[in-house]
Amino acid sequence: MHRAVGAADEDGAHMAELVAICGTHEIPEGTMRRFTLGGEDILIARVDGMYYAIDDRCGHMNVSLCDGVLEGATVTCPLHAAQFDVRDGRVARPSEPKQFVARHGQVGKQLAFIQTRPVRSYPVVVEGGTVYIRR
Repeated sequence: MHRAVGAADEDGAHMAELVAICGTHEIPEGTMRRFTLGGEDILIARVDGMYYAIDDRCGHMNVSLCDGVLEGATVTCPLHAAQFDVRDGRVARPSEPKQFVARHGQVGKQLAFIQTRPVRSYPVVVEGGTVYIRR
């Protein structure tokens, strides 16, 4: 269900586009789900009755966040335990170097200190039982 609805500013220039992602019923409270849009994976989460959208790629090692765990508004990366706030994509906790090294040995020592970056977030609009993101 990916349908685009264009938006224009006062001069008629294209500003942003609302893209229908899914029905509200497709994401139960306290869960998240991955949707692919134009080759990009987007994570949609429902927290406290609100819908949030972020890139579904960890800002540390590019792993799918949807394979992780959502607790409240925080999603934990399944690979190195970096945490992100689904409300705005900010880093809630960077990856844990000790865990990284323990899991990956010498390679882990070299990669453990890669900076964890925030992930892109998208404005969400819910209308008529449909979840849209603004792109």
